[in-house]
Amino acid sequence: MKFIFLTLLKKNRHAFLLFCLVTAATSSHAQIIGVERGTSNVVEIATNTGSITTLFNLPFTADFDVGMDYNPADGFLYLTHVNAGNLDFYRLNLVANSATYVKTINGVGLGSSSIGFTTNGKVYVYSDPSGNGSGTLYFVTWATGNVQSLGSSGTPAMLGGDYDSTRNVFWASDESSGKVYQLSVANGSILWTSTSTWSSGNASSDYLGAVNISPNGDILVSATDNSGSEVRILKVNPSTGQWTTNLTTSVNGSLRFANLPPPPALGITTYGNQPVVILPASVGNNYTLQMTTNLSSGNWVTVSNGIPFTGVQIPNSPSPAFFRLQ
Repeated sequence: MKFIFLTLLKKNRHAFLLFCLVTAATSSHAQIIGVERGTSNVVEIATNTGSITTLFNLPFTADFDVGMDYNPADGFLYLTHVNAGNLDFYRLNLVANSATYVKTINGVGLGSSSIGFTTNGKVYVYSDPSGNGSGTLYFVTWATGNVQSLGSSGTPAMLGGDYDSTRNVFWASDESSGKVYQLSVANGSILWTSTSTWSSGNASSDYLGAVNISPNGDILVSATDNSGSEVRILKVNPSTGQWTTNLTTSVNGSLRFANLPPPPALGITTYGNQPVVILPASVGNNYTLQMTTNLSSGNWVTVSNGIPFTGVQIPNSPSPAFFRLQ
């Protein structure tokens, strides 16, 4: 939970305090959004306890064919769902609690699918066919739907993956080998293999699943444990090839998940002797603005009567400086 404490002075020199908090749509602790396999549940996962809160339902039941990632180009989370050999994309709106069909990418929905968005909104897709065949890494130009086949890792059962913009690689997890791999985005070949191994073999109830690159660059992998009765989120160390348990969740079964970036910083000023909270336009995709006059009360109220402003920030403005509209 992030608080911003701000003091404003009115012209009559009486001071008042305004406390502002930007939270995810239903919980101030929501940092991880997930989908439970075998259900249609979109859930929040509390990063301090691993507890699950259901937000809303998808128009389909999630399975290994569901991929999930945050698109930094537009600030939305996206889900994919295999449909007759093609891949349907759904946009999640955590304020409206809805999943909206956006588009279909043809020819890349062969079985289990993983997606990873680039910073400019294009997307890598790793599609792994059913029956333990070797999958393929694709690059999709989002605006046009153009698909480029990059190559295969040669591994039999990739169930999760995500693009890493810092290292310019695609991370993937394999159910059969119990390993995490780093793949080349040029041809899909394996560049790096974890030294740690999770339970291996396709018949095991404990297996590696989704991969997510967090906003701070951590490589996170979901893994079912204790005969599938819980899901751990592992943190992979790319230097040693080993992992540690980052979080244990109360999900019963496999999990697809993605991290939201931290709530953005707020600014504040006055206009007509009234407070104006300044926030990025993308905040409306995943957060709501709340207000309280007493932190100890725990009574936060969603701001519903705010008036949107259009403004321009002038960096390195000279002093004095004068502006007009013409």
